Amino acid sequence: MKNDRHIPWILLEDEYYTAGELKRLVGRVSSKYHNIAIIDTCKRFREYWRRSPNADLIITDESLADGPVTGVLEDLEVKTPVIVVTSNEERRPQDFSGKDSQHPSSPGRVISHE
Repeated sequence: MKNDRHIPWILLEDEYYTAGELKRLVGRVSSKYHNIAIIDTCKRFREYWRRSPNADLIITDESLADGPVTGVLEDLEVKTPVIVVTSNEERRPQDFSGKDSQHPSSPGRVISHE
């Protein structure tokens, strides 16, 4: 039997055009991904997550208009898988274990798109 369950995900992005492009690209990966929120500030994400921590995936810019996202994710003890995106090579975040994202044992790897 096929699993037709949708995968709810949240996008944290403060640039309107980029948010639209990321949402479109995720939709091209699979129609099972269902965007449940696009949030543009750390403050709004904190409020949202405290009310409704129900996403199976979070895709986020490394920094929103009111600050870096990684600290917020750690403060809220988010256990949901997170994909951090950035176009700034010098501002690549480290993963939550403190290892460089390029480290082979790191849970996430940075993929450059040029």
